[in-house]
Amino acid sequence: MAYLSDVYERYLRAKKHFLYKSYRRPTEFFNLKSLIQVLKLRTLSSAYRSISSFVKNEKLRQALSFQTLYIGMSPYNGPSIYTIIPMIELFYGVWYIKGGMYQIAKAMEKRFLELGGHIYLNQDVDEILIKDKRAYGIKIGDQKIYYDAVLSNADFPWTMKHLIKDEKFKGKYQSKKIDRMKYSTSGFIMYLGLNKKYKTNVHAIRFAKDFKKNISDLFKSIIPEDPSFYMYSPSQIDDSVAPRGKESLYVLVPVPSLHQNDIVWTDSLKNEYYQKLL
Repeated sequence: MAYLSDVYERYLRAKKHFLYKSYRRPTEFFNLKSLIQVLKLRTLSSAYRSISSFVKNEKLRQALSFQTLYIGMSPYNGPSIYTIIPMIELFYGVWYIKGGMYQIAKAMEKRFLELGGHIYLNQDVDEILIKDKRAYGIKIGDQKIYYDAVLSNADFPWTMKHLIKDEKFKGKYQSKKIDRMKYSTSGFIMYLGLNKKYKTNVHAIRFAKDFKKNISDLFKSIIPEDPSFYMYSPSQIDDSVAPRGKESLYVLVPVPSLHQNDIVWTDSLKNEYYQKLL
């Protein structure tokens, strides 16, 4: 309870001073008032260390710090501010959308079309066109299309390296720097359609026997022999996502990033790891 109280107080502070603010100018963030609030959030401590100062049970520490892996960070290094996530889950619950999360995409598409938008699918964008430090369109093959604004939803390093061709527009994010950057973990994901129901929760986490080694391996380009993973079974509470008497199951296994490692996910390796997880 002391842990939850401490994190909740930090959450209220973060919400008031940072989460719901739109920083349009550097001076709105880089000032003495913001610095004081950042220090009060105690973000420099790691998630695991912060939890350990309140919680002594090792399994409970792991359960409360596992969420840092959702954003590809180690709980032993990731900022303690991310311990807000399990606190929010415990205090406010986790809400489910009927029909699954894809309903969000469908609802956004519906509203976008109602507002007069146009959606073009299966279009390979080759380049973001830039002039006078301003993106003014995109290039698809030999075709140039002009817009008032361009928004890229691809990963930032990928956008900078592959969609912005002219090095002078990359600023400090030149291709060589992007290649040297440290990257978060990746995920081995399984989407399973099962021919029977299993007794499980909607959300479940399986922890490796040596959790610390498991996490360490992820950042040393070692595929975990004894992996931790997250399972999600929406068919436990929603009959619309699987036929009657059957089940849909999503399995997310943190694995090393594809960037700067010598792991090659061949078909045989993928199948071997798939069978191991099953």
